[in-house]
Amino acid sequence: MKNLNINEEFIQKITKGAVITLAALGIGTIVVKSNPKMDCAIESEHAHIYQTEDGFTAYRINEHKKSNNGLRWTENTVDITEKIEIIDKNKLLLISENRNILENVVRESVPYLEYEYKTKVTRKVGKIWVPRTVRRFTTNPNEGRRYTGRAVTVTAQYKGYRIIIDENGKQVLEESPWVDDITLIEDMYPYFKLSDYQKWFTSNPFDLEKEKELSLEYNN
Repeated sequence: MKNLNINEEFIQKITKGAVITLAALGIGTIVVKSNPKMDCAIESEHAHIYQTEDGFTAYRINEHKKSNNGLRWTENTVDITEKIEIIDKNKLLLISENRNILENVVRESVPYLEYEYKTKVTRKVGKIWVPRTVRRFTTNPNEGRRYTGRAVTVTAQYKGYRIIIDENGKQVLEESPWVDDITLIEDMYPYFKLSDYQKWFTSNPFDLEKEKELSLEYNN
């Protein structure tokens, strides 16, 4: 058998979950498991309740320690129904069973303003240094930048999903329009995905000082 010198740097390059075959070198196969199966004594078909650290709850027909988006296996189970199969297949969560957390997310995700600042920089084009003005929107302006008087509003929006039957008679996912509060669309769109249920949208730039003046005139 060959005498191999496998240094520490090489070992550190072995990523979790990778299977590294070194049969050609005479030392067989090294398997590093990052998502092992959990011990479950239940023999009948069932789904496990998976949870995130934040408390989001999902059903997955799975025995592995981890599922997608930070969901982790628990020993709690439910019987497999058509609804559970749909949830598992499409990686969905129920709004109804995560309502408290979603309400907190909506309540805490308040809109905010970003202010436009500009600064002059130079960059080299060929052998010539060319000045130009750089504009940035930020809540924390850097010293030396000049406020332009313009701003944007950044607002959180949400979407859910539902199952519909398409023209071919197949069940397909349909997403909702973006809305201000995901809990208000539960009746029509009862599901959501952790990966994309929330998105921050930025408005078109507007003259903030002019908006303030208009607001004062309206209130007076």
